[in-house]
Amino acid sequence: MFRRLILFIFPLLLLLGCSSDDNQIGDTTAPVITLLGDAEVILNRDELYIEAGATAIDDVDGDISGRIQVAGQVLTDNIGIYYLTYSAADNAGNIGTATRAIEVKPNSIDLLEGSWFVVITDSDNPSVTGELTLTFTSNNDLFVNQIWSTGDTESFTYEYIATLEQITLLDPDGPREVLPYVIIENDTLILTTEDGDLELTRL
Repeated sequence: MFRRLILFIFPLLLLLGCSSDDNQIGDTTAPVITLLGDAEVILNRDELYIEAGATAIDDVDGDISGRIQVAGQVLTDNIGIYYLTYSAADNAGNIGTATRAIEVKPNSIDLLEGSWFVVITDSDNPSVTGELTLTFTSNNDLFVNQIWSTGDTESFTYEYIATLEQITLLDPDGPREVLPYVIIENDTLILTTEDGDLELTRL
């Protein structure tokens, strides 16, 4: 009786073992890597990059997301395009991959930094013109210099904060002033003031 049972179980085990090996040998399909979040991400310089992750599903081994490895790095303090490659291997050695691109663009200070120039007219005396220079620093200082055709000069210093749409002047001696702006092709600054728009040229 026991001999017959052993003779029955032994071929069955061989059959099961061969079936498992055959599944691995016949498995030539790589896992499918699906990115969570966007495949193309745009950040401003110094903006925090948050990794959204990915999943890996194999037609034989099922969910193998825990095997995903990520290669690459994102340097948010340097402008450029970075690539992260996600890969995972199934039990048969098939490797699936997916890639995410992260572009780091200039932030508002990068765009504004430097000196800008425009010729202005005294609103109280249209016959008097002046040269206005605005200098934005990376330390959030704004230096304003005006040289009038009468020979008079005026200089002011402000602390500022900026978004990609507006500049806020932090004047300790007066109210806070908000100035909407647009930069065109990196060399023209359209600054909206209470007296109208100023079109400044980068020096």
